[in-house]
Amino acid sequence: MNKTTIYNILLISIIPILFIISTFDFKIAISTTVLMSLAFIAVIIFTIDCIRKRKHLFSKNEFLIIAVILLSVIISFAYQISYMMKGIYYFGSVIQQVNAVLFLIIGLYLYQLHFDQFNKSLRIVSWIAFASAVHALFEEIVYFVNNGIALRVFSIYSNPIPAGTVWVMCIFLPLTGKRIPDLIMKIVYLIAIFLCMSRSAWLALVLGLSLYAVINRDTITKHYMAIKKPLRIALWIIMIFLIIGLLQIPTIREIIVFRLFHISTGPAAEAYSVRTTHSVYLLDIFFHCNPIFWVTGHGPGSTVPMFMSSPYWELDHYNVVDNSYLSVLYEYGIVMIITIVYILFLAFRKLYYKFKSASCISNEDAIYALMFICGAVTAFFYDLQYIMTPTLMMMLMAATVMTPKKDKNA
Repeated sequence: MNKTTIYNILLISIIPILFIISTFDFKIAISTTVLMSLAFIAVIIFTIDCIRKRKHLFSKNEFLIIAVILLSVIISFAYQISYMMKGIYYFGSVIQQVNAVLFLIIGLYLYQLHFDQFNKSLRIVSWIAFASAVHALFEEIVYFVNNGIALRVFSIYSNPIPAGTVWVMCIFLPLTGKRIPDLIMKIVYLIAIFLCMSRSAWLALVLGLSLYAVINRDTITKHYMAIKKPLRIALWIIMIFLIIGLLQIPTIREIIVFRLFHISTGPAAEAYSVRTTHSVYLLDIFFHCNPIFWVTGHGPGSTVPMFMSSPYWELDHYNVVDNSYLSVLYEYGIVMIITIVYILFLAFRKLYYKFKSASCISNEDAIYALMFICGAVTAFFYDLQYIMTPTLMMMLMAATVMTPKKDKNA
């Protein structure tokens, strides 16, 4: 096997390998460090390749974004030193943030310089995520048969919300590459997303499918009109009766009613109350602290001790805010939030260019931007930065929207 083939295998396999390792983030404590080591080695190899072939990895625009993120990480290390002097250690949080930067660099390199390999990597990830959805449904069937009630599924992931995030993002990736088989197989994704019972995942799915329909309106209309009118009418009737039939199943009806209409009452009221009170408390603390912290933030992991010293700790023992944007605001400051909003703007701009049928935006470009937006929606409802699998996916997708694709295979 020649060197070119070996390197090509590395390019295709690095993202799936990182994806698999990231799923053990909460199961094996050392996995986050292993993840960082592997990502760091990959970044070194890719940097050497760029230098050897005299290729620029970052444009000026991309470099500014990377610089803001790196500066935040450097400041975080400075805060870590001050924490250490007080006998407080948050090395795990620092490692997680370093991982996020490494993921972004890997995404930039592969997307810009090895676009075909990047697409193949995401195709493999889609199959892994699909397998996890099948696994989740198998677990659900076994549990339902034995207990008679539905369980919130999350398969190999640490929590139903990140599980739903991964499935919502990956539902837009191809599996077989053929339209009909892919549509049939993605029903598994839809069922898994429904059974994870995450309102944020449901919202992201609805938004994602709506945006997908808008940017692909011409293709969808073409295929729809190609179906004979009597068959179209029959399909609509079947779909309506199918939805009505599903809603008659007590378990399905209970899940929908409980998750959508009992947010602030019943068993869900405690989580709702904790999230709202913690959000208000964090904002109050942030805007009443020294203004320098508005820019620099308080460092990675600082939300945990902040909540543990809050008046709510003895009541609920809840040490997170369950909102990635608020935790980033507190830990990294306003500048980082502005950077995130700018990247989100770039994602919507790519979808707009696709909507206008701009030739510079491919189907893959639009799908990756759409995936980033879906992940950004669920990030309102949990601390994304502390869970590595969706963090990996979000940083890879951020790389695709930060820069125009340069399809130059080395």
